[in-house]
Amino acid sequence: MLTTKELKAVLDYAPDSGIFTWLVDSKRKPKGSEAGSNHGNGYVRIVIDGVKYYAHRLAFLYMTGEFPTNICDHINRDKSDNSWNNLRDVTYKINNNNRSPKNEALALVYKTPGGKWRARGSKKESLGNYDYYLQACAACFEYNSLTEIV
Repeated sequence: MLTTKELKAVLDYAPDSGIFTWLVDSKRKPKGSEAGSNHGNGYVRIVIDGVKYYAHRLAFLYMTGEFPTNICDHINRDKSDNSWNNLRDVTYKINNNNRSPKNEALALVYKTPGGKWRARGSKKESLGNYDYYLQACAACFEYNSLTEIV
């Protein structure tokens, strides 16, 4: 099992961007280059000493010293966004509650490539762009006429 010390000896993690960079030359990439690649399912995967790891799980190890005990959830549902503020260790039930809505009338919040939080009511109805996640959530709650956070 990979330790925090071993991880930090080969990779650097930028919590704001969620990007890992190599501190050593790897078999495929030189020192200083971005680590990992899209696994095909949207998740970033990094190979260390022949073992495949998901970057979101490595972020937990890097930041807390432990792998997540439950499921590592991407709050904004973007599987490639491994920024620390987008990750949380949650139960299976909570993770399932964070799935994309089946009903397009429900509002949702996601992070734009420019770093803003976008709220939308439907595919064609924008509720605006916000600097903070909770501001975008508030716009969605208002759109859905919700009175409390469940």
